[in-house]
Amino acid sequence: MAEGTSNIPKLEAQKNEISQILRKLLVRQDNWCLIDNKWFKQWKKYVGYDNWETSSVGDKATHPGPIDNSPLLRDDGSGEIKDHLIDELDYVLVPEEAWEKLVEWYGIVEGQQPIVRKVVEYGMFVKHCKVEVYLLEFKLCSNSDLEHIISKKFSKSDTIGFIEKEMRTLFNIPDDKETRLWNRYSHNTYEHLSNKDSTVQDAGLYSGQVLIIEEQNDDGTWPRQVKSTSAALAYTNSTSTGAGDTRSYNSQPSTIATRSYGNSGSYGNSSYSYDYHSNNQSTVQAGLCGLSNLGNTCFMNSALQCMSNTPPLADYFLQDHYWNELNNDNPLGMQGEIAKSFGDLIKNMWSGNCSYTVPRNFKMIVGRFAPQFSGYQQQDCQELMAFLLDGLHEDLNRVKKKPYIELSDADGRPDELVAKEAWENYLKGIILLLLTLFMVF
Repeated sequence: MAEGTSNIPKLEAQKNEISQILRKLLVRQDNWCLIDNKWFKQWKKYVGYDNWETSSVGDKATHPGPIDNSPLLRDDGSGEIKDHLIDELDYVLVPEEAWEKLVEWYGIVEGQQPIVRKVVEYGMFVKHCKVEVYLLEFKLCSNSDLEHIISKKFSKSDTIGFIEKEMRTLFNIPDDKETRLWNRYSHNTYEHLSNKDSTVQDAGLYSGQVLIIEEQNDDGTWPRQVKSTSAALAYTNSTSTGAGDTRSYNSQPSTIATRSYGNSGSYGNSSYSYDYHSNNQSTVQAGLCGLSNLGNTCFMNSALQCMSNTPPLADYFLQDHYWNELNNDNPLGMQGEIAKSFGDLIKNMWSGNCSYTVPRNFKMIVGRFAPQFSGYQQQDCQELMAFLLDGLHEDLNRVKKKPYIELSDADGRPDELVAKEAWENYLKGIILLLLTLFMVF
């Protein structure tokens, strides 16, 4: 609609109503709307929202008119927002309730639709919410025609089941047909997205990925048939329920490894698994294992390769010494999850069964403990390695309860003596292999 209704509250009432709604906290799955910042500033001026700007309250010259979000939209008529918009500069975010009231009072430019975004939750232990302004764009196609690709945007909070439902509609798949969803992240590597309740964020999907929907054959088989093989590796989280994942393979010489998602939000009963490529025609030398990029994650792969090729560190994990030293209760650690995931990745890389692996689970776990690494953009390699070493440092600290140590003043003592005392005090709080590998005595 172009104009609001005639039943508009007085300006002071408008100001108070919107002000009250804007105090609302971000809550997961709530809807918020984008409004052009220029229009919103004009409305604030018109109603005297800010106490220091009341000279033109109610002035017809300052009336904002219907909401106009055209400065936020692309010029191609797609209705999509422009790239690189900045909060509080190009747009403001308001709860859906505030948007509906403003539209009721002032209307919206004809032909425009609300720009609605969901609140998503980040972090594992320290939860924080934010409005997901930019959605993820996936390339969708049917297994029967991989060349016909449809691009569509989804929220990180959308479930795999929701995406599958949308794809069934897009590709006109009958209701009585069974389907399943695959993620393709390299030319011949696919991942079965089996947990329909898993969200896009939980599944670790990133913008630009290809999602394939597969229809079941009339005889009950699947075109992308996979079968188990004795060569499949199963890694089990021995501190959990003991359920590991067994990798399944296509019968072709160039193997396609698949993994199905479990409940990625529950680490207590999780087992770590990695997709990998195996060449059945020759034996791969242990340790010579590539790491596939997940977006622009070469910074992470570089750090992991360096650590994988540090022999004492690799041997420590390959020989399972870390299981006896996990410190799940260390408040400075990560409940042993970083150590367990890193250990499983090292075992996979040194198994001699794969020429490359996709460290998706490791990446997801790192992102949950360190949200700065949760995306798929380029990051600093040294910062990632520092975080990983610190995580292993605390996850494997043999001192279960660090003693309280009162620091002493130098009191004129020689620097060498004071330094030695400080180092000995530090060692009382940590006993760890990593200390001997990466710190100088």
